[in-house]
Amino acid sequence: MKANELQKLKKYSVIPVILILIAIALPYTYLESKINEYDYDTSTIDSSIKSAKNQRKERVGLVKRIERYEKLKTVVDEVDKHIPEKKELPDVIDKLSDLAITDDVSINDVRYMNEASSKDFMATSIRLDMKISGKYSDVVRFLTDVESTGYMSFNEEIQMNEGSSAYSVKIRIITK
Repeated sequence: MKANELQKLKKYSVIPVILILIAIALPYTYLESKINEYDYDTSTIDSSIKSAKNQRKERVGLVKRIERYEKLKTVVDEVDKHIPEKKELPDVIDKLSDLAITDDVSINDVRYMNEASSKDFMATSIRLDMKISGKYSDVVRFLTDVESTGYMSFNEEIQMNEGSSAYSVKIRIITK
């Protein structure tokens, strides 16, 4: 090669190197921006997936709460059937009177006391103070029958008068 050609070659040899560098650098900068976009997209998707998992857990919890609520509502409705309204109390008293006749127990005196809910007893109720008489077995059967009437009733106190067949009974009946 001639010296003249060698010099031209040295002069222009930088151009292919620069072109190679440009060919490598341009796609890299383009690819780097795309990689950053994809990283952002994947982090967004990851946070969306985590959020969806949390929402699914919340939904499962809410479904369980709704099922529990429905069961409790069924129980409350069932209990509510056994609680008479105040206007039904004469029918309840008539039923108690019929039970007393059936069980050979005589009711001598009845006092009614309406009671609102209190800290000791959390429901509106009526308390019946009754003086009844009859054989012990008949009185026990009467009290058992009162409890099995289906009304929400509680025998609060039973006193036996010494030397007689008279009993003092306090029954509380839950009302609406």
